[in-house]
Amino acid sequence: MEIIVLFVIIASAVVLFFSERLDVEITAMLVMVALMLSRILTPEEALSGFSSPATAAVAGLLIMSAAIQRTGALQIIAKRILRFSRHNPVRIIVTMMISTGLVSMFVNNTPAVAVQLPIAVSLAEKARLSLSKILMPLSFAAILGGTCTMIGTSTNILVKTISAEHAGGWDIGIFEITPIGLVYFCVGLVYLIFVGRRITPDRRSREELSKRYQLREYITEIKIGERCQWIGRSLNEYANLPGGPPPGVEVIEMIRQGRKFLPSDHPVIQAGDSLLVHGAVDDLMKMKDEHEISIRHEFEVHDKDLHDSKIILAEGVLSPTSRLIGRTLKEIEFKSNYGVAALAIRRYGRPVTQKIGRIRLTFGDSLLLQGDREHIDRLLESPDFLLLERIKLPQPRRGKIAFALSIFGLTILILALGLLPLVTAVVLGSLAMVITGCISLKELYESFPFKVIILLGCLIPLGVAMEKTGAAALVARQLVEVPFQNNFHLYLLLLALVTIVLTEIMSNNATAVIMVPVAFSVAAQLGVSPKPLVLAVMFAASFSFLTPVGYQTNTIIYGPGGYRFSDFARVGAPLTFIMLLISLFLIPAIWPFDAL
Repeated sequence: MEIIVLFVIIASAVVLFFSERLDVEITAMLVMVALMLSRILTPEEALSGFSSPATAAVAGLLIMSAAIQRTGALQIIAKRILRFSRHNPVRIIVTMMISTGLVSMFVNNTPAVAVQLPIAVSLAEKARLSLSKILMPLSFAAILGGTCTMIGTSTNILVKTISAEHAGGWDIGIFEITPIGLVYFCVGLVYLIFVGRRITPDRRSREELSKRYQLREYITEIKIGERCQWIGRSLNEYANLPGGPPPGVEVIEMIRQGRKFLPSDHPVIQAGDSLLVHGAVDDLMKMKDEHEISIRHEFEVHDKDLHDSKIILAEGVLSPTSRLIGRTLKEIEFKSNYGVAALAIRRYGRPVTQKIGRIRLTFGDSLLLQGDREHIDRLLESPDFLLLERIKLPQPRRGKIAFALSIFGLTILILALGLLPLVTAVVLGSLAMVITGCISLKELYESFPFKVIILLGCLIPLGVAMEKTGAAALVARQLVEVPFQNNFHLYLLLLALVTIVLTEIMSNNATAVIMVPVAFSVAAQLGVSPKPLVLAVMFAASFSFLTPVGYQTNTIIYGPGGYRFSDFARVGAPLTFIMLLISLFLIPAIWPFDAL
């Protein structure tokens, strides 16, 4: 009975992960609570994920990655790319893939891609190259780079820790997977350069932002008449008067004789002024009936209508650590707190048509922002956004770069020599980053991976439940019963295929938690070493090339690249097939099935 209940919990989690009806953290917490309420796990077992070495190790490495990013070391790399590329399209793609992949071998690949986004935008514009031609290869290279070391991704760390706990000291060295990881990376680069680059869609999506966000649907120009009761009031004053605009309408800017004013400028309304207003059609018509104003029905908004020498129009993508995720613009008083206006939202490449103030934001959402240069520049320092429209990079803390790289390098050396356990080394390394000022406490709180900690803490017990109930052994028996005539290579391939499918539906970490116990059970029933099967699961959990939602780097580049959902499958399916072939032959060659 417990196994049935567990499978129902897992199936429900898969549906919620895939449908995205709830935030992944909420789904993870529901899984943990369900395991306790069903009494499959005791409260101590259900909460064991938060005390797991895997959770602490992932948190420590993400803090170290954030510290390196804060010092500006990654920005310096990005500037070198700008100089080296020389605006040659092929050189741009190759250079960005190689540099991102190399960084992703040691630093979490999500910030590695995030830093490259504004660089990619600038290079695409200067080389007259479609941004879609750059971003997908960039994301795939980051994923492949993460397979080269055991600290390349949080999934690798998770598998390493679970395996050590499961097998009583059996461990995977930090550079043990590097030979095969480099094969994945190099073969992947060759494919992306010679094949993937040609079939990647050429979507010249760097059209006007106003068109991409379909602003004409809810931005209109109105003209102030001679008897309008708003005359003599500032834009801030009239909004709160009985005769002001209805709740669904917001003034974006005022135009007087070709000059633009933001509401923050406190301009006084005069007859003949034009106001650009944001709101639904029925609300705008209500304004027309109640006030001495005229609506310009033929008005079609363009970027030039929304910016000038003082006012900036910019596009920002919500970062993985953004405090806006799960909240609405209205709840956080966005305009007051950030000093800029959010004009529109795009999600998964499509404009959101509902009233944007009430939309709960999610990771990867793109916001069209308008404000003065000072406030837009401040957003470059904000951990909440990845700005795409401006190439100006934060000034690096050159005095701290040497400290950050030395601490990180020393941590890697300690791990390579086996002087300290993984979790001890990375916790010491992250503490050293704070003590030396590579990252301040304020920045640490802003960039701390709370979402990752919640996800791992709540889902790691799922692996415990798989073992405790016998579900892992049951699934393993079903897989072993497939008539492969004891061809262990085919069982490895089957495990990898199931892992890839689950990764695209759920997340790579959740998939690893479920599939690693299954891999151990399959190995036990086949009477072979678990290492090749466990590593096949680990690598397959990172081979997320088929959808934009299976991996964070794919989600980040989905909207800015102007991709369609099917674009990932077209480019990613051949790459997935190639990676599986390499796994099928190389994993057993390096880690034989009979090596116990």
